[in-house]
Amino acid sequence: MTIACLWVANWTANTVEQIRISDMTVLRTASLGATHSPLGVCLDSATEYLYVACFSANTVERIRLSDMTVVGTADLGTSHGPRVVCIDSTDTYVYVVNNTANTVEQIQISSMTVVGTADLTAGHDARGICIDSADAYLYVACYAANTVEKIRISDMTVVGTADVTASHNPYGLCIDSSDTYVYVANYTANTVEQVRLSDMTVTATADLTASHGPQMLCIDSDDAYLYVGNYTANTVEQIRISDMTVVATADLTASHNPRFVCIDPDDTYMYVSNLTSNTVEQVRISDMTVTGTASVGANHSPLGVAFGQGDDVGTPVHLIGSF
Repeated sequence: MTIACLWVANWTANTVEQIRISDMTVLRTASLGATHSPLGVCLDSATEYLYVACFSANTVERIRLSDMTVVGTADLGTSHGPRVVCIDSTDTYVYVVNNTANTVEQIQISSMTVVGTADLTAGHDARGICIDSADAYLYVACYAANTVEKIRISDMTVVGTADVTASHNPYGLCIDSSDTYVYVANYTANTVEQVRLSDMTVTATADLTASHGPQMLCIDSDDAYLYVGNYTANTVEQIRISDMTVVATADLTASHNPRFVCIDPDDTYMYVSNLTSNTVEQVRISDMTVTGTASVGANHSPLGVAFGQGDDVGTPVHLIGSF
């Protein structure tokens, strides 16, 4: 039987865990190599495989979800520092942002081989990536350069740049369903900016409270609201896109330090990984209230999280603190 699930990458534990959403219980664990430091994740369209960027191992791992086993590895090269990944609509290529190497690499899934590279300027410090619905362009948030770069996939070339104000430090980003706008969370400026893709121009800004530290964000299926995790403020905020205004806030416990967020297909619940509290929390969107919590284990440090349909294996096999 298939059920609604989450998969979360645990940075310190070097694992990926499957969480059953109905009771927010950890069901199964995929163990990666020691000091892999998994960070970002993405799912294929059939929810058969998960792809994980492993920062310290300089790899992208392919996990078969039916048995939570690593079945493929793309070696990127030393000192690449892969952070986050995204996948195209045909499950043909995975794209990974390499924070240290200042590159974006295209990985052919059939062979888990790097087949293309986009070079960014040294010191750009790329941190976020998303792909448009036509599989034509990638968009990359460059933290140190204060830019969002547009990469043409056909030749992996940078063809456009949106300049964000100095010291904004863009972190995560997401794209709307019509490929009209990209939204970028600016960590230091405490803002979320709307970038028009036709000319890579900032067209609107949502101002968050000082010292919120927004990092990752996601968009609902109607392109009506954004949800952004504020690392320093320990909140998740709902932003109405029509006027780029914060309209609701989910308060998390102090020192949770939310990092990654994702939303279910019905726009009913949002899920947030909390780095310091070692939890993944379920937030009901109608009233922005925390309605469930999965504890992933002491010192696990959860980061990337993805939503999909997975196998229900019955009795949980994970033992808290066993890694």
